[in-house]
Amino acid sequence: PVAASANSMTDCPGGDTCTRAAAIGNTHYDTLQEAITAASPGQTIKLCNDIDSSQPIEVSKTLTLDLAGHKISNTSPIWDGSKKHWSLIRVANEGNLTLTGNGILEALQGDCYAVDLYDTDSNCTIEDGTFIGNVHAVYVFAGNLTVNGGTFSVKQKYSEEYPDEYVLNCYDDNYKNETASITVNGGIFQGFNPQDCRAEGEGTDFCSDKCIVTSEEKDGITAYTVAPLTAENAVAQVDGGYYDSLQDAINAAERGETVVLLKDTTENVTIASGKDLQLDLNGKTLTETTYMDVQGVLTIKDRTATSAPQISSDYETVTYQSGKIANTGTGILVSNGGELILESGCVHSTSGNGINVNGNTKMEGWENAIDSAVTITGGYVHSREYGIGVYGNGAVVNVEGGVVVADDNGAIAGNGSYNSDSNGDGVTDNYGGTEINIRGGTVIGHIVSSGYIAVGIYHPQNGELNISGGTIYAD
Repeated sequence: PVAASANSMTDCPGGDTCTRAAAIGNTHYDTLQEAITAASPGQTIKLCNDIDSSQPIEVSKTLTLDLAGHKISNTSPIWDGSKKHWSLIRVANEGNLTLTGNGILEALQGDCYAVDLYDTDSNCTIEDGTFIGNVHAVYVFAGNLTVNGGTFSVKQKYSEEYPDEYVLNCYDDNYKNETASITVNGGIFQGFNPQDCRAEGEGTDFCSDKCIVTSEEKDGITAYTVAPLTAENAVAQVDGGYYDSLQDAINAAERGETVVLLKDTTENVTIASGKDLQLDLNGKTLTETTYMDVQGVLTIKDRTATSAPQISSDYETVTYQSGKIANTGTGILVSNGGELILESGCVHSTSGNGINVNGNTKMEGWENAIDSAVTITGGYVHSREYGIGVYGNGAVVNVEGGVVVADDNGAIAGNGSYNSDSNGDGVTDNYGGTEINIRGGTVIGHIVSSGYIAVGIYHPQNGELNISGGTIYAD
């Protein structure tokens, strides 16, 4: 070997025979700090051995530190509040450090953090590895931390009540003025949920919107795993982007885009006014606990529904393979000028109405129509009560295809015109002014409750009923 300087060696043979701390290419250094000082911006430093550090290692330039499976730790205290020595590694000034190589940073019990960022222009990206600190594994006084992977925990706990709530943490004032930030895209966190923690106030969410958090309890500690959203773990997809909730996907969708449901999910979603999108059920089930609220324009379809609903000859059974929107109450409410088009897929309510469409239902100002509409061109609406309920001035139902079935009421129905307060909201109602157009499809009304008769279409309200095609059956 040829000596490059007093503290470096060129052409070190490496491997088990190397006793140096770190290397840049073939140049090896006695200490990691010497390698950092010698490195040019953008270079990679690779650890050659484990390091027992007695003072913070500071990075103030753009570097990648490849831990190469090694460990940086301290057996003597590093913490010195008067010198602001807080961690095994500090990123300061305009430092931009990437940590990789699946190594370990482990602080002495009761002493320091694993990593800290100190200045507004300091940046650190953690790709993998294990980071064990005290109170905090990584602390951002100022700057920007990005976590793409790794495992994070603390030895010294914050408190008995909140032992692991600050594994990642920012200096509060700098977090508030946006000069300190943490973004988590991946990693495993012991006892600490980066999507819902107390670090910067109750409910702090450090996770990006492109990841998903799962949890598993082991030995009395809950481990939270953050992983990038993919087709395998996401709930929905829009234009190549993945989302962990259907509502997030709907919110992200631009006009005319298609939201694809990737897995069964339970949530109540809203299609806000101004939205115009398609929902592909993709053979999956969306379970609503209240109802789907459609105030924009929504087209529902299902790419897996390769054939139309098949109706038995006695009209008692409908066979249809597709995804569905399921509810025990109203499946979908279309109101405030919303528009719903069902091309394929199923809407199923086990105890309420399948779909409600509301125009202007208030007696006062009733003459001002609110144009809300439901159009069925295919698919299957199946309910216990009304298949489709139509209420108020401006409410329109068009059936051009598909099947609408009510098990114990009218398949398509209104609720009269003048009511004192039929829904108990303290407002006098007028459910008239509707328009129902049957141009195709099949409308089936059954009855189970005694004392009632089966009704295909129930139309007690003031409004238009136009039948020019289709099949209407009641038994």
